Amino acid sequence: MKLCFLLFIFVIAKGALATIYYPLTLSQQLDESIGVIHAKFNSSTYKKLPNNQIVTQLSFKILRVSGVKYSEIINKNDFQIIIPGGKWQGLVYSIPGSPTFEMGKEFILLLSRNKQGFTLSNLGLGKYDIKRNGPNVSIKSSVFPNHNLLGSIDMKEFNELVEERFGEPLHLHSADKVVYVPKNTNTKKVKERTPATSSLKNTDTEESEKSNIKQLMLMFVFVFGVLGYLSRKKILRDD
Repeated sequence: MKLCFLLFIFVIAKGALATIYYPLTLSQQLDESIGVIHAKFNSSTYKKLPNNQIVTQLSFKILRVSGVKYSEIINKNDFQIIIPGGKWQGLVYSIPGSPTFEMGKEFILLLSRNKQGFTLSNLGLGKYDIKRNGPNVSIKSSVFPNHNLLGSIDMKEFNELVEERFGEPLHLHSADKVVYVPKNTNTKKVKERTPATSSLKNTDTEESEKSNIKQLMLMFVFVFGVLGYLSRKKILRDD
């Protein structure tokens, strides 16, 4: 009886730890995400955070991206995503519902962000497998692969939803590493102007010409005045 009771408690505890997923629509999932990537899985490592939480650090090579700024992608060939759980000092810290990845396989990933960095939006719900059937490409939810709405989504339809959410469809990320380029395109064309020294020279020349004109005018006034005086004196003598 005691053994049955303990087994009952174990089953309840195990069920309480399980992650329960609800089939949210794709639009709802995108609304809760900050970006989307089409990426190839490279590798995984385990680490212990300062708060003693054990996490798995996933490495991906980004093929296409939407919603994520280029300045946030340090290296497209080693884009890192952190999910809870992992291995540490011989112990396995299993988190029910955590997604698994196969080396070299491509996925569509809906992203979120926390203090540690990028993570999957809604954990396993943010992972989509890619299916190729000749020229046709579709994606399916890794959590609900047989769902009538999430089990098979045409890639074109998915891209339309992505563009509606983030203002851009999934597109190629060409740069290996980010190079920051300022977005200030409001550069005004500067009018050509003469150098300061040239303007000073022109000013000096103008002032010099004005001074010369004044001197000539004074000279003419003086000459005409002298001539007028002499002419008047001569007329008086003749009288």
